[in-house]
Amino acid sequence: MKLVRTDSKYINLRLAKNLNRDILRGHPWVYRDALQSLPKSESGVLAKLFDKSNKFLAYGFYDPQCELCFRVCSLDEKQKLNNFWARNLLEQALRLRTGKTFRLFNGEGDGLPGLVCDVYNEYAVIQLDGYGPKGFWELEGLTSWLDEHLSLKGIVYKPRGDLKLKAQVLKGKEEDFISAEFLENNVKFQANLLEGQKTGFFLDQKDNRHFIQGVSKNLRVLNLFSYTGGFSVYAGIGGAKHVTSVDISRPATDQAITNWQINGLDNSSHIAVAENVFDFLDKAIQEKQKWDLVIVDPPSFAHAKSNFKEAVESYERIFTQSIKVCETGGLVALSSCSSHITPEKFLDISSQCFSKARKRAKVITVKGQSADHPYPLACLEMQYLKFVLFQCF
Repeated sequence: MKLVRTDSKYINLRLAKNLNRDILRGHPWVYRDALQSLPKSESGVLAKLFDKSNKFLAYGFYDPQCELCFRVCSLDEKQKLNNFWARNLLEQALRLRTGKTFRLFNGEGDGLPGLVCDVYNEYAVIQLDGYGPKGFWELEGLTSWLDEHLSLKGIVYKPRGDLKLKAQVLKGKEEDFISAEFLENNVKFQANLLEGQKTGFFLDQKDNRHFIQGVSKNLRVLNLFSYTGGFSVYAGIGGAKHVTSVDISRPATDQAITNWQINGLDNSSHIAVAENVFDFLDKAIQEKQKWDLVIVDPPSFAHAKSNFKEAVESYERIFTQSIKVCETGGLVALSSCSSHITPEKFLDISSQCFSKARKRAKVITVKGQSADHPYPLACLEMQYLKFVLFQCF
């Protein structure tokens, strides 16, 4: 069972910048402008990183095609990268996971650079973050490892990032992934694991969805950017009086209706609207509609630092509109999945939005990604998810 690439000699890389402290503290990334030179090679080859004084710093793998060209795997000069190293980390990650649906591998957060795997009951979805991880990790070996450690009907590989490839079924039948059923916190869902966003569902909000279930009783709930209705279903199970799901994608809202129904919830207590969220809110404000709980979970408006300003403007607009349709004394859950928006900046944006909406706010709770999405202490960029519940006044 070959889990990682072992068929190449180690390329030597040297830093042009003094990043010793960051790397020795555990930061897992080196960008191309931090290296003295960029040797020609395939993506994913084994590499040794040395500092400016030619002192060994780390083992990892190299991708000259990518801005993020070196990913740290180990700081131990005696521990070369091999199947023993990989198997140990895979098993460590598995020991930390519980339940039937969870993120099994969270890349650098589990010491497994560029490797993501989500488990949905009897199905697993593997993603590799770019050409470097694709060249380093061995899909056949990972499939065998998953088969050995989990009871799975199907395993699929879905390319991620800039990989121009189609999904590849590694075990099972393609049709099984189109409408796979699974349990999350004993809540039933159905998702298209082949064509859906990310791995098919957003498991990073798992704990926050469960939290929303506990605060929804007898409330009229508005779920914006609802995708396939995750927060909506939890609110319904929590006893919400009525739930409105809004997403621009008709297939997503249709799936939200299905997910509502398979949990035995009353159809008359839920409506799914396929509409641009900004337009929906403009209309709702004009018609003076109000809800007791408004959930706002938009896509990442800040995919890169270069569009940071535009992203902040988008967050400010959508959050301000959302606050305006919340009843006085009601609840607003604001969220961002952009790593370029820090938790401090997120709270600053939220504060400005309440001010623009002419309302005050009380912070009820501050949360982030679920526990199966760990991140390195030295790489807070991977603490990307912000989720804050406010009460409006």
